[in-house]
Amino acid sequence: RKELNDLQNNPDAIEKFAFLNKVIENSLIDTNHSYDNTGKINNYNFESSQTCIKLSHIRNFLERKGVKLPSIPANLKKDITIAVIDTGIDLKNPYLTKRMIIPRDLKELDFSGRGLQDQQGHGSHVTGLILAVFPQAKILPLNYYNPKASGKQNLEATVAALNYAINQNVDIINYSGGGPEANVDELRALKKAEKKGILIVAAAGNERSNLDNNRNSFFPASYKLNN
Repeated sequence: RKELNDLQNNPDAIEKFAFLNKVIENSLIDTNHSYDNTGKINNYNFESSQTCIKLSHIRNFLERKGVKLPSIPANLKKDITIAVIDTGIDLKNPYLTKRMIIPRDLKELDFSGRGLQDQQGHGSHVTGLILAVFPQAKILPLNYYNPKASGKQNLEATVAALNYAINQNVDIINYSGGGPEANVDELRALKKAEKKGILIVAAAGNERSNLDNNRNSFFPASYKLNN
């Protein structure tokens, strides 16, 4: 937030802010969430009820600025399955569930003890973003987060969800949480994903820290893995 406020004083950023404000008016403001030792999500903020940003607007804006984003091939050779380890999914939203992988028992996808139905909104938002960019993706939603659980319990749920996704041989795992300390079981799971060639997309945190600086850490993003 502070960086954005600082940029507002820069005349060159006026057009960018005008665009971002337009997007914000019609989208969900989401910050990557992390858990503390009480099990609460840190810096978790939603400011509207929409589930996905109009990414076509962002793409058009960036391309006007000379930034070329990669396009997704229309005829991929295989289906791409993305596990979204988050707060679940809105099971009442057909836009989200139409590409969802449904097991015999939905309880398989819940590691929080609260059910798969998204009660926080974050998992549905992330899924909406993915499908807005890549509507052909298959989604495996996994709920790890329980606001009443401890940070240790949520981490254990995360590791269980990671192992489930890896055993399902997904192509990509998206995990929007994390914390400042490494965990042996989490690292072991991610190394297994690395051996299988599974891409991990992990949050960098909300602490304004530059993870390219080795003095700053936010896990699992800070593990030195190739995936």
